[in-house]
Amino acid sequence: MTLEIIAHRGFPSQAPENTLASFQAALQQGADSVEFDLQLTADGMPIIFHDQTLERTTNGSGKVGDKTLLELSDLDAGSWFAPAFAQERISTLANALPVLAKFPQYLYLDVKPHCLWSDQQVEYLINLLSKYNLQKRAVITSFNDQFLQQFRKLSPDFPIGHIVANLDSYWQQLQRAVLRGDQLISSEYKLLLANPVLITETFRHGINIVAWTVDDRNDLEVLLGLGVTRIVTNTLMIN
Repeated sequence: MTLEIIAHRGFPSQAPENTLASFQAALQQGADSVEFDLQLTADGMPIIFHDQTLERTTNGSGKVGDKTLLELSDLDAGSWFAPAFAQERISTLANALPVLAKFPQYLYLDVKPHCLWSDQQVEYLINLLSKYNLQKRAVITSFNDQFLQQFRKLSPDFPIGHIVANLDSYWQQLQRAVLRGDQLISSEYKLLLANPVLITETFRHGINIVAWTVDDRNDLEVLLGLGVTRIVTNTLMIN
């Protein structure tokens, strides 16, 4: 049983989340894989950013989706974490991929559900990932099932994962994964601990599980005992 450490937004206990510095720190720590958030600017460029608004992790304000890439490019995305990171910027996916592609196992893209992607924008994303030969390593996940269907239609080459955060959603998404031949459920980990039958049923259908976000060693040991080996973590303390 091989443990897969998935760096949550990079290494956010050591560097500002979803920045190049955070991804570099996770690589240096020895993370196997990386998870990061993807959304669109007002002019349709894929950027790596979690929140719908700018205030928490930049010196800007307002909705991310209302800003152009040019408007976002000069924002300070690191000082909120520590003064040493004042030069960190919001990164486009294109600029980050040379670093992200260095992770030895998988890239988990969490495509934020509030964004509406045109087919042309999805095709741009597909081409960008394909440029780095990531068709088997870039896992496309989202709470937005419409986006997953759209992506699948435009490219069947990438693995797709279904994100779940509550019990009702888990059973629904598991059924979808089985019907569509998808191989992954990405679940809030306490849901799995409270309902081990979810793990049994998911594995019975030949579908794997990613558990997020695990920072407690005791919880990790329980998950491993239940057969869950793909672990998203903020701290990487378990590596």
